[in-house]
Amino acid sequence: MDISENCVNKIKNNLKKYNIPENIIIAELSDGLLCFNDKKYDFSELTDIIIAGMGGENIADIIYNIDEKENIENINFILQPNSKTEILRKFLYYNKFDIVDEIIVEDKHRIYNILQVKFTGEIYIPEMSEIVAGKNITHKGYITKVIRRLESILVDLDKKDDEKYNTETEFGYYNDIENLIAELERKKLW
Repeated sequence: MDISENCVNKIKNNLKKYNIPENIIIAELSDGLLCFNDKKYDFSELTDIIIAGMGGENIADIIYNIDEKENIENINFILQPNSKTEILRKFLYYNKFDIVDEIIVEDKHRIYNILQVKFTGEIYIPEMSEIVAGKNITHKGYITKVIRRLESILVDLDKKDDEKYNTETEFGYYNDIENLIAELERKKLW
């Protein structure tokens, strides 16, 4: 799926180039999983859904808009957010998905998260460190990147002087962020 007709045509050309039948990989012009050729999807026919190359919020919106969640239990979701991965993780856990695996890929000094996700039907209440840095990620470059982001939030809070300990952020209060940084620093040592 892509919102660009040009991109969909490139996909179709690559399918032909590599002799991949169009019934195995279907390239469609669409802005998400709401419709397919102007009708609802039959998710029972799908095995894998890859959503990549956009922000975590957009990926969460696409998944949220799936009408019939009971039809997606057997689908393997591969998600690659370009930003706001923590928003995507939190959405997934609270909307009955499990992150089965998450890997970090580094390419040309850029770090990418790739998540393998399954619908479980059960809500999982994660620790803040799981939301911010994933469950089992030990990639030092990624953890360092997350720590730097948290440290920049503390720098901004430091500018508030007396209010810095009473200001809530998306990652909690000042002391919560300090504790989270310490926890992530320990994770780098594993």
